Amino acid sequence: CLKAGGEFIQTPQTCAAAAEVRDGLAKALYSRLFDRLVAAINDSPQVAGSDGGGEGGGGSGAGPFVGLLDIFGFEDFESNSLEQLLINFSNEHLQAIFNSIIFSAAQAEAEAEGVPPPQFDAEAVSNVSTIALFSAPHSGLFALLNEECVFPKGTDESFVAKLHAANKEHSRLSVLQPEGSAFRVAHYAGSVKYQASGFLNKNKAPFSEDLLVLLRTSSEPFVATLFAQEAAAPQAGKRGGRGFRGVVGGYAAELDELLRVIRSSTAHFVRCIKPNVRKAARCFEEPVVMRQLRCGGVLEAVRVFASGFPDRMPIRDFVGTYCSVVAPSKLPPHPPGGPPSQGDAPTAWER
Repeated sequence: CLKAGGEFIQTPQTCAAAAEVRDGLAKALYSRLFDRLVAAINDSPQVAGSDGGGEGGGGSGAGPFVGLLDIFGFEDFESNSLEQLLINFSNEHLQAIFNSIIFSAAQAEAEAEGVPPPQFDAEAVSNVSTIALFSAPHSGLFALLNEECVFPKGTDESFVAKLHAANKEHSRLSVLQPEGSAFRVAHYAGSVKYQASGFLNKNKAPFSEDLLVLLRTSSEPFVATLFAQEAAAPQAGKRGGRGFRGVVGGYAAELDELLRVIRSSTAHFVRCIKPNVRKAARCFEEPVVMRQLRCGGVLEAVRVFASGFPDRMPIRDFVGTYCSVVAPSKLPPHPPGGPPSQGDAPTAWER
């Protein structure tokens, strides 16, 4: 069924085309249900009379918030497609934030203690070039994928060919020959082979306008409400020449918003290490653990912190522990920068 002007014209569809629309409908339903569920969860902890969860924190107002981000697991399966590529792209960005915060903190701490700034292998922990491979304005993977979706004769193979031509000197990309539609990306956690077959179709996310109209007038009020919210918003996969951004464009925009919230917040990290790949109890596989520590930048972070003082005990704890082994005449009158003693009264430093 096609919309021409104000009328709908019925036209037969092939089984493959009908299957694409069916899959697009299922994905649209899942996406809107997921968004509704996340909004409900974010709204539920609010205290009556409060302004909400803060910027990016799940509320409509401004204020402090605590956000919990379960970082996507790095994915490398026997067959990897656009879904795995987007998840691993998110991991690259989150790893870059981790690197920036951890290594900047280590250098700042060393300078404050008068220790020469620790040196670390910036190239080994940096993944800026990998991120650029995806998001560069004209030669990046996302830009080329959107461009190929607009071309009438664009194919998955021609997309991979253009990606290779635009990034043939890039150290993180390799195109596999003679497969044609397969390529490898060297991520921070390891090299992943992606099968580009189906990339264009997935990025277009086919969802016909007549189905959208049908769902907006659904006899199920909840379904109608879900799709009524789309009335004023352009569809992510809608064709439009330069305006086309596809699924990858929408995903990247949402990721940018998440990263903006993280960068404007005080971040803390909890690193979870899997002892084995079989999820077995009492089984520790050293190569598996070492690979996770190395890929996550943990080993390099430990090395950088170890280049400074091995311990950081507060001065009052240090004095309270060791002053008994120092003769009173050897103690300074007051701690460096502290107040002088008043008369005969001993200072806290002396006590």
